[in-house]
Amino acid sequence: LVERKVSKKVKFDVVAKILKTASSVVFTAWVITSTVTMWYFCCWADDVPRLELIRFQHQHQQTLQNHVEKFHLPEIPSVPPLLFSQFVSKHIPLPLPYNKISVVIMNHSRPRMIRESSLMNTLLSHPNIDEIMLLHSNPDTAFEYIHNKVINIDASPQNDIMGLSLRFYFCQSAKNDWVIHVDDDMEFTTDTLSELIVEFDKNTNRIVGRFGRDLLGSSSSGMFNGYNSANTHKETEVILTKFMIMQRQMCSSFFEYEHLIWDDVILHNGEGPLWNGEDIFMSLVANRIYSSSSSTAHNHPPYNNYHQQSTKFNNYAMDWLDVWNAPDYLKDYDAGKLDISGGFSGYTIWDWKWWQSLLRRNRHYSYRGFLWNHAKTRLMQMELEEEQEEEMWR
Repeated sequence: LVERKVSKKVKFDVVAKILKTASSVVFTAWVITSTVTMWYFCCWADDVPRLELIRFQHQHQQTLQNHVEKFHLPEIPSVPPLLFSQFVSKHIPLPLPYNKISVVIMNHSRPRMIRESSLMNTLLSHPNIDEIMLLHSNPDTAFEYIHNKVINIDASPQNDIMGLSLRFYFCQSAKNDWVIHVDDDMEFTTDTLSELIVEFDKNTNRIVGRFGRDLLGSSSSGMFNGYNSANTHKETEVILTKFMIMQRQMCSSFFEYEHLIWDDVILHNGEGPLWNGEDIFMSLVANRIYSSSSSTAHNHPPYNNYHQQSTKFNNYAMDWLDVWNAPDYLKDYDAGKLDISGGFSGYTIWDWKWWQSLLRRNRHYSYRGFLWNHAKTRLMQMELEEEQEEEMWR
């Protein structure tokens, strides 16, 4: 009886091994069949001679063209490998101009942004950037950035009388004809910087930047005196100093026209830091100068229907550029309490600070619309007076 049980157990073990071996063989055959099938549909199904062509290419490079014509396969033009990388750029890379460029950055309340973000490394590594003017407008946050391309400037005395416009004041002493203005909390890649420079090189009689703005009608239309915080696309009226490039000579023009709104708009009705809205006024002045030079060549008034938005503005907004804000923890203060336009991060809607920040932002927008309308009107009036004076002397 014991021998029968042992013989049955041996038989069961043999059967189990046979089944296990058979299952392994079936699985292996399935894997091989699946692999061959996938390979067939991926590589052979289109055209079997393609494999022959690949072998032929390695063995007989000189007669490749004849074989291509034989199998009627289209030639693929040679394309730089850079274009195949979706991580390098979304646009065709163009050669950079030879012009060297100066950069103006203001350091007032966020020194860690300049020290620890990627902004300075990106600027310093770019071949066209050979000067960075670092304006320290607050003695409490001033420091020395050591690099042969960086010029540390104590701008505290000028800040008391010029405010945000001191960026254009020191821009006049830049050694290069092209100047980039960028805020200390911006970050971007060298490819983005190159794309900005290449676009500006196409037409330097304009201001080019990432963030554009257009006024919504007149001062009586809509909220915030017509100011709109939405980014614009391509031709636009105003470019923000958050990230823009311009000609150095335009910085001097800013101070030639600032008297138009200095007393009643800036001094007596200003909101936020002194000369808040300097980017709006700079863009409007650039529109006036470049439009005047263009219209003089074509013998038509540059500010015709200026308020009806029919004027084609020269300034150019590249809203597709990959530009982002540096991390908030580099600010050394909470919830944007030192930011010009306020901040909502860290607040809840039932917190009174949230409503305080909202009120500060609304005042900021309303003031920018107020400055925009007054500056635009007075530049137009100045243009009309000059035309009338020219008519009198004819």
